[in-house]
Amino acid sequence: MELTEIIATHSVLVKAFLGFVFAGIAIPILLKKKPQAFKKASFIYTLLFQLIITAILATGVYMLVNSEAGMGISTIIMIVVWALMMFLEIKRHKAVKSLVGDDLEHTNTLKGSFIKTSLIQIVLIAGVVVLMILKAKGIVAI
Repeated sequence: MELTEIIATHSVLVKAFLGFVFAGIAIPILLKKKPQAFKKASFIYTLLFQLIITAILATGVYMLVNSEAGMGISTIIMIVVWALMMFLEIKRHKAVKSLVGDDLEHTNTLKGSFIKTSLIQIVLIAGVVVLMILKAKGIVAI
């Protein structure tokens, strides 16, 4: 595969991931009064989250290895954001996993946390996308 194809794949994966995280906000909203369904949906969401973000990492590593650009500030920023996204998702998963029974009060707290975490992740992804667009246009030199 050529480097341009990998760059395009990486770009599509990132945009699809942004949409996926945005759509994930619907999980706590749609499952308001079903704690166990929320727990199961959150588990499936976490699996898909990690699958997509790992695919993004794989294409990014492929580009890093096969490009002549080397590791710059923008690459370091992307790695830090990736690690932060994984940290947030693992922390969220552990919190939801602690849900026992049909405790609606605890579930509502977790749902609020789920939405806040998703919003933070959306800001992180969108920030990196904007940064890379600005870099590609030559507005930001990093």
